[in-house]
Amino acid sequence: MDDFKRRLITASIFGPFTVLCFYFLPLFPFFIFILFIAFFAVLEGIRISRPKMGYLIVLFSVVSFLLLYFRKYEAFLLFLFFTTLLLLLLHLFLNKTKNPHSPEEILKTLSINVIVSFFVLFPLHYLCVLKELNNLYPLILLFAIWASDVSAYFTGKTFGKRKLCPFISPGKTVEGLSGAIFASSLVFALAKGTLGLDLPSAIFFGASLGFLGQAGDIFESAFKRLFGFKDSSSILPGHGGILDRMDSFIFATPFFYKVLSFKS
Repeated sequence: MDDFKRRLITASIFGPFTVLCFYFLPLFPFFIFILFIAFFAVLEGIRISRPKMGYLIVLFSVVSFLLLYFRKYEAFLLFLFFTTLLLLLLHLFLNKTKNPHSPEEILKTLSINVIVSFFVLFPLHYLCVLKELNNLYPLILLFAIWASDVSAYFTGKTFGKRKLCPFISPGKTVEGLSGAIFASSLVFALAKGTLGLDLPSAIFFGASLGFLGQAGDIFESAFKRLFGFKDSSSILPGHGGILDRMDSFIFATPFFYKVLSFKS
């Protein structure tokens, strides 16, 4: 079975399920749903990077996500500081009688702890914030990102000639990026009434979100390339892993929230 057929089958199964969860779940069950996504995304990040004491980072991530849900932002930052310090101390004291870990290993563990907090947990947390503001906001964001990704894929396959960043993501093209920007602009234009935006603002913010979605994809690709991986996992045939599916949310979700704050 070719890649396109696998993508289509997976999308036809998980797409409607995701839409139903985004729209019909009340806030707290929606939070639990997003928590599971965050949990598996962090697990995939740990599997890719293989830091020491990765199991602790997963545990810390669950606590951090709870703090974010209850809007304890200062506690979240203090907890991140504390857990990073704790990982450093564990590296040092648990290896006093053994060969010490290299500075690179220590730095990798500490960096992964920070990266998953700011580039996985924080963006996904904003989905819950959006849900609280308006039940349709997460769904509009989801459709904008999906439209952007699908348009980027088909536009790149059909018209793509100029590579966007060949050393990080060889399949991405300038033409594909243009398709992504157009598609997300179209979704925003159609949803401008719900978003409370005029048409020029909807097109501008939609284009910006399409660009940021692709930037998140490139960011995650760079992370995987650093550790020699193509996909974060194979849990979603044709689409890779959970981390591969949520990468477009990394920069787009906080931006979408700020757009709604700005227009208010």
